[in-house]
Amino acid sequence: MSDQTIARTIRGFCAAYGVGQTTTYDLIKRGILETRKAGMRTLITEASARAWFESLSAAYSPAYRRPPTVSDGQRRRAKEKIGNSQRYQQTAKAGEGQRGG
Repeated sequence: MSDQTIARTIRGFCAAYGVGQTTTYDLIKRGILETRKAGMRTLITEASARAWFESLSAAYSPAYRRPPTVSDGQRRRAKEKIGNSQRYQQTAKAGEGQRGG
């Protein structure tokens, strides 16, 4: 017998494909994933799982997430921090010349 998987449990499918149970049951309900019953256990055919996975790049794309925006307050604090460090450096340089030996 070959080592190739022909079916997965719901939990096994979720772990293998990185999706949650809610998404998995939704895909089953919509007829995208093909299932078989073995007693009480629901099995998802590997062929339908692979077909769904291969369709993701073309038909299914995750929601676009905008990069985090910087608020005016964050921008102002960043400028103040830079300004303070520059003033410190200028003060330190001025102080070096005053130190006598």
